[in-house]
Amino acid sequence: MRQGIIIGCQPKNKETWLKDLLFDLKGCKYPYKVNFTDNFELASIKYALENTDWDEFLFLPETTRIKRLELFDMVFKENKGKSVSICQHPTVGGMYLMKYRREILKQMPIPEVKTKRMAVFWEVVFNTFYAGLDDGNVVVLFPDMVHSDVFVEKYGRMNMVMWNEYIERWKGDWGQRPL
Repeated sequence: MRQGIIIGCQPKNKETWLKDLLFDLKGCKYPYKVNFTDNFELASIKYALENTDWDEFLFLPETTRIKRLELFDMVFKENKGKSVSICQHPTVGGMYLMKYRREILKQMPIPEVKTKRMAVFWEVVFNTFYAGLDDGNVVVLFPDMVHSDVFVEKYGRMNMVMWNEYIERWKGDWGQRPL
């Protein structure tokens, strides 16, 4: 089974957020690719589908930090052939932190997203539809990973930081302002 990691990165974040994530991936035994796009998460998921031969791939936003590389064995080795959601907030596939399977993605359209508002809308709709096509059999690794009350300024913006022993997610948008 071919497996990999797709990282979605806004070009403006190449020297900041992405640099941090790539540092965290040193020693990772799974291949990864970066898709530079201003069209949000689904553009990178579509890119992985069209530009790799991976049977399953984990999507990571560039504003993710990996604390322990064992996370990837949990995703790929222990759950080989299964869809895996890192968390379920606000729903399965929350923040698009999900291992997608090609065979499921090929059954559904991937919308073109041009605004943050659309990205948030599709986060719920797309991933709920995906989980339904997978007969609702998506493994949720960390169901207790939800919004936190920890806020840190980094790279010129205020971020909500969500984490556990394996992963950190730095969110610039968490419902605090109209999109």
